[in-house]
Amino acid sequence: MLPQGVCQMDATSFSPISPLGRWITAGVAGAVLMALLSVQPAPAATTELPKASAWNGKYPFDQKPGFYANAALKQATTALIGATRYKEVMLGWSVAAPIVTDGDALLAWGCKPHDCGDNHQSTLIDAGKVAICILQGGTATWYAEGLAKPVSSRITGDGSTACQFETVSQARQSLAAARR
Repeated sequence: MLPQGVCQMDATSFSPISPLGRWITAGVAGAVLMALLSVQPAPAATTELPKASAWNGKYPFDQKPGFYANAALKQATTALIGATRYKEVMLGWSVAAPIVTDGDALLAWGCKPHDCGDNHQSTLIDAGKVAICILQGGTATWYAEGLAKPVSSRITGDGSTACQFETVSQARQSLAAARR
């Protein structure tokens, strides 16, 4: 039997530990165990485009993470318009309308604060593909998969609705015209 306060390590060695030391050691070990048990795994990055059913009637910034923060949408968007324009237009233009849907397709609209008439965009997600129409500097430009290059048209007169669509169908028609 060992003297009080001594803990045997193995058959040939022992280490003196006071009762206070045992309490401290147990407290530290308990705190470490509690910290490890309370760690929650980080949420997995979303790998699917936003679903129409989850966003119908909501604003792009209503849910967390926001519509434009969706990893798959960000990846598709930056592939189409570049990282700089993604930050400027998709994240920076913070005025928005509720998202509209048609079946599985959805349409989100946003504009530059205090300058919506001359600077707005529509994001169409249809059949798993992303297309974006941006009006900026008097030019409306469609960016979409399948287009060899962005399709731009100079807007004359009042172009305040060049990329502003009320329905998914209107956006589809405009994109189809740009593809011709």
